[in-house]
Amino acid sequence: MHPVLATVWGIPIHTWPLIFATGVSLGWWGAIRASERARHSPLPPALGVLAFLGAVIGAKALALVLGPYGFSGGVSLFDSGFAELGGLAGGAITSCVYLRRRRIAILPVFDVMAPYAAVSLAFIRLGCFFNGCCRGTPSDLPWAVRFPQAEVASGSALASFHAATLHPVQLYYSLFFLLLFALLCAVETRWKRPGTKAYVFLIAFLAVKFTLECVRQDDGRYFLGLNFSQVAASFAILGVAAWTLAMRLCGNRRLAM
Repeated sequence: MHPVLATVWGIPIHTWPLIFATGVSLGWWGAIRASERARHSPLPPALGVLAFLGAVIGAKALALVLGPYGFSGGVSLFDSGFAELGGLAGGAITSCVYLRRRRIAILPVFDVMAPYAAVSLAFIRLGCFFNGCCRGTPSDLPWAVRFPQAEVASGSALASFHAATLHPVQLYYSLFFLLLFALLCAVETRWKRPGTKAYVFLIAFLAVKFTLECVRQDDGRYFLGLNFSQVAASFAILGVAAWTLAMRLCGNRRLAM
């Protein structure tokens, strides 16, 4: 609820990009440390850079496609205007291309990165809360929050809800990602099969994404009462199911490399 954290020498310090940078940095640092603990080959710095760029481009591109639904800040990094599904897809694609070219097994690397991707996303959603974007539907629950009109993110389509108490859906997401991080760390030494942690991360994310979108305010419904994110999450779940079936039919090793 504080889009601008402070003003230094007349220059506004925006809260969302600061928290975004903190989350991404902590996530990459944690993934490097986890790789060292697991005695994997060190994660190449180029992988982190390419995954980051792919995630930003994918998230911004999908947000642009969504228009007013998920994009409120032009192409500036000083506002949110990112779509999670596009970010995950973009980061995964660039990572896969890089790892393929370097002949590095993909799934073990994704297993290392999955818990710390959750950390980064927890921070990013916390940034959304402070930015006043991606807000929930009206609620009278004890933990519902009110966003003062003066602190609504510029251009927000939800400004009319400034007087209502809303679901703090951004905090729901943050809590989920922290719990997912704790789960994946708890089973770090138990799940030996390559790709298991990445698989659980993806399925849990898509299921919770679909569920929490029910209490997130949206500009419209697109198909059978579902918004775009829920439709996209549904197709992604079907894609994961198809991938799982393909792995069983074609052999794990062939698809995991």
